Amino acid sequence: MATVHCKACGKSYNYEKNGCCPECGAYNRPPRREQVYADGTVHHLDGSSRRPVPNGDKVCYERKENHQKKVCFEDQARQVREKLNNLSGPARQVSLVGVLVAGLIVLSLVSSIVSSCQVRHTDYSVDPVTPATQEPAVAQEWLDWDTWQGGRVGLLGASYEDGVLQVELEIHRDPGDVLLDDFWLYCVDEDGQELTRAVSDASCQEQYWTLHFDLSADWYDNLQYVELQLLAPDGTQDGFLLLLYQDTNVLTG
Repeated sequence: MATVHCKACGKSYNYEKNGCCPECGAYNRPPRREQVYADGTVHHLDGSSRRPVPNGDKVCYERKENHQKKVCFEDQARQVREKLNNLSGPARQVSLVGVLVAGLIVLSLVSSIVSSCQVRHTDYSVDPVTPATQEPAVAQEWLDWDTWQGGRVGLLGASYEDGVLQVELEIHRDPGDVLLDDFWLYCVDEDGQELTRAVSDASCQEQYWTLHFDLSADWYDNLQYVELQLLAPDGTQDGFLLLLYQDTNVLTG
């Protein structure tokens, strides 16, 4: 059972059964481990998943050798010359004539094949190469961006005033597919305490969105880390936009 200890009220609950604390409604990030594989990829382990371990069996490769008998073309040519020298005068002349006729026939066939290839080459036009479809360019005014549920989300700015933190976004998705429950504000103060907030109010005009989060002045004055979490339909985190961390600070107010 995935038990999580609520940092807001102190209650322990099953995270898989309740996404948020049933006592106070606060969201608590479940503990997770990260493992870096040999290829450089990072995998998040929930305790039940393990990295596959090789069974230690050795892989054997069968060495194949080519036992085909080698052919010496010089020996073949020597044998042909010896046969020609052993022929009598008329027979030798007939053989030489046959060789010349065969050579002319071969040259004629080669010439006809080359001509056919040239005609075939000129009859068909070569289609121009179509470049691969490129991903849409990132807008220059975006302070941060991330992919989210098949689209893109760009951060235009954020501000704080009178207990409300306001986040400006540009979302490249159908407005009808955007759910406010898929946005969560995640904060950490100077003492390491965590806080999550759901969207309290929102407005949109085409692809431009404004999200409001209730946040007390005490929390805002002691913030050390702030991110906007982008959730997948199953409630897991699909991406995030960084608002405040070390040298990154897009908050004004």
